[in-house]
Amino acid sequence: MAVRIIQVGSGGWGMSWLRLIQESRDCDLVALVSRGGANMEKAKAAWKISDERCFTSLERALDRDADLVIVTVPHHLHLEIAQSALKAGKNVLIEKPLSDDFSKAKDFAAFVSQQKRQAWVSQNFRNREQLWNMKASLSGEGAGAPLYVNIHFRQGDNTRDIMLWRRESWRAAQWSFLLKELVIHHFDMLRFLLEREAVRVHATGWRFPWSCSAGPEILSAQIEFEKGLQVTYVGTADGLGMQTGYEAHWFIQTDKGSMRWEGKEILLDAGKEDHPRLLSALDFPGFDREGVLDEVIKGVQGLPCHVPTVTDNIRSMAIVEATARSVLERREVWIDELLPAS
Repeated sequence: MAVRIIQVGSGGWGMSWLRLIQESRDCDLVALVSRGGANMEKAKAAWKISDERCFTSLERALDRDADLVIVTVPHHLHLEIAQSALKAGKNVLIEKPLSDDFSKAKDFAAFVSQQKRQAWVSQNFRNREQLWNMKASLSGEGAGAPLYVNIHFRQGDNTRDIMLWRRESWRAAQWSFLLKELVIHHFDMLRFLLEREAVRVHATGWRFPWSCSAGPEILSAQIEFEKGLQVTYVGTADGLGMQTGYEAHWFIQTDKGSMRWEGKEILLDAGKEDHPRLLSALDFPGFDREGVLDEVIKGVQGLPCHVPTVTDNIRSMAIVEATARSVLERREVWIDELLPAS
């Protein structure tokens, strides 16, 4: 039986989710909630959504029989909508980031823990086959145990078009596009890859002359994970030229050699006597949002699901919050200042 879905939001990411829902045999869109206007009309025309399935009222849409609500609206609206959906007895999938307010996100996580339904966060960059293969390889039989990680991220487009787009959208009101939108991907990928939690962060951030936000769009951070594993992160959202992919460039020093991920390729370089091997993950759930949707369908059906829950995701958000505080307060920030120890 197809999973019945209510989607909230019909903007850019909303259209991406609508395509996946409409193309999946395992999904049935029972309602689309939007403010109306051009986005709603575009979605209706693109996917032949009838007027009877379109709502401007979330409350009325939640009266529909549905198994899952997908939340694709701007970040500051996520929690209110997700909380209403959970109260109405629906499971929820929320686009990342969970929220633009860490304190409210913690309160929401506490609320979710008391509910009968589940809430997941779409951290779609976890769904990269190279990341899963690196994770499978971090073992004695593969590439060895990780000792140090370096991540280099550089985006911003070769022109200033993307910066102009941000100025003209709700994203322009954000304190930092890099910290509020992007680094959550890489910090969440780190937790997934290493299967360890962050302990402390020491970061510095600044801006280019053309940066349009009030906060930093260049970041240099040193993150310590459990067992003393060190991660160096350098990233920018406003660079011109010499870009990495949005997945970033990754370098991992292991006790058997080095592993590097750039684009679609993973390279290994052995030590003098060791022979690291790249292993393949046998349980990769599928690429990006398509893989996320397939997994959440399993979760709704009560099967094992690889998509992070809100309880899991709050620990990725904690690294972002610690980084922001470190930049602002010019000090080392410990994660247990923000969350109880694991």
